[in-house]
Amino acid sequence: MKKKLEIRAFKNFLGISFSKATGYARDLLLALKLGSDSVMDAWALSFQILTSLKTALVETPLESISIPVMSKIANDKEKHQSASGSLLTKIVFMLIPTLVILSLFSKNIATFLTAYKPSDIELEMFSSLIKGLLGYVSGAVISIWASCVLRSQGRMLAASLTPIILNLSIIACVLFLKKDPIETLTWGAGWGAWIGVVFQFYAFRLGKRWPKINWNNKYQQQFDKKYLEGVGVGIFPSLTLIATRYYATLLGSGSISWLYYSTRLIQVPNSLIGVCIAQASLPELSIISKSNFSKELEKALRIGFVLAIPMTIYFFFESRFFTELLFQYGKFTNNDTAQVAAIFKILAISLPLVISESILTKACYAKNIHKKLIKIKLKQFLSCIAFLIFFFYGNFENKLSAVPVSSVISVSIGVLLLRKEFEMKNKNIFSISKKTKKYLIGILFLFILFEQLEHNSWLNTLNALHWIKAAISACSILYVWKNEVIK
Repeated sequence: MKKKLEIRAFKNFLGISFSKATGYARDLLLALKLGSDSVMDAWALSFQILTSLKTALVETPLESISIPVMSKIANDKEKHQSASGSLLTKIVFMLIPTLVILSLFSKNIATFLTAYKPSDIELEMFSSLIKGLLGYVSGAVISIWASCVLRSQGRMLAASLTPIILNLSIIACVLFLKKDPIETLTWGAGWGAWIGVVFQFYAFRLGKRWPKINWNNKYQQQFDKKYLEGVGVGIFPSLTLIATRYYATLLGSGSISWLYYSTRLIQVPNSLIGVCIAQASLPELSIISKSNFSKELEKALRIGFVLAIPMTIYFFFESRFFTELLFQYGKFTNNDTAQVAAIFKILAISLPLVISESILTKACYAKNIHKKLIKIKLKQFLSCIAFLIFFFYGNFENKLSAVPVSSVISVSIGVLLLRKEFEMKNKNIFSISKKTKKYLIGILFLFILFEQLEHNSWLNTLNALHWIKAAISACSILYVWKNEVIK
């Protein structure tokens, strides 16, 4: 727990890197097999909505309440085991009726979440996916609990590897399971989630920290008392996602799939930097003194900021090539690439803000200011809804671009409001050496120059210019890491 933030973040980075690599392989396979057809739209809508609700109702409360509490007792084995065991019991009791309700009303939910009137086949497809993914939801909920327990002990690597198992399971089922696409996807997600649970239980065995049920556990009482606040923090981002996907159903076939692919693309740099640093810093922020809190938070924000700059430059200028390289195979068409790249380009602008929001949100968990955080998330949600309504009824040609633009506005508002909750010095966050500033400005102008030279045929042989940009960007990240992070 006392390891440097850089070391903890690096270990978390390893797990998340493999997770995102296998996640890319999964999405590439889906793009190859499905493109942006009705099955992919149904999968993107059902999987993302169920995942967001799981995050709101389970992951956010556990992460914002249980990790800070259990981090403080991580060195007391008996107390830690009792806290984790009673928490598991509570989650199981909440999970069972939720799954029953989702199963019974899957068709009603499918109808409610689509703005247009779907055909009977599309409605049945969406309903079947919701019902079929309940196995994934149940396994994922238990996996989230196990991950939070492990992270409260500072065991970042073990906690971050389970998404890899989920991705590999879906890949294996798509490649080898001879069933229709709906069954293939639901089987892959379900098996992947539960194999991940088995893996994490093995990690418990290695650490000799099996959960113990203790009904009179004060840590369980703390969770019960704060649970609704934790849900309040998580529910508004979930409602935002549901609103944007509902908006996309108004715009015709393919829109949901394009949002899915572009969101998956921007999640890669955000997870590798923002989520990675935020998860690594949360246990430490939960136990350190108030005098060191600001210093640790400033350090986390600074690392996220300096690493985000070269990534933002690259993804903004190379959104089209990056999307084409990753997804344009099989049923994924040129139009799909153009639509996804346009959304991705807008989202790339907000990357430093998205990373900062991830870190600041985790800091709010550690500081236990859930009520203030709920108000901030509510304001972000309302700003997003207002912009979507304005864009939909306005005279705009590309109405789908309202989703990424509203995301940029919402994140900007969130960072500004979150920043006010902490006493920090901007110079400690944004300070960069003159040498690094000149280097990054040079990279920016170089990318602008390359943009002008892109149509020269001799430079575009085998996409040479694009690969040069990728190499420059990779070197920039290593340069910043060496000269600004671990100096």
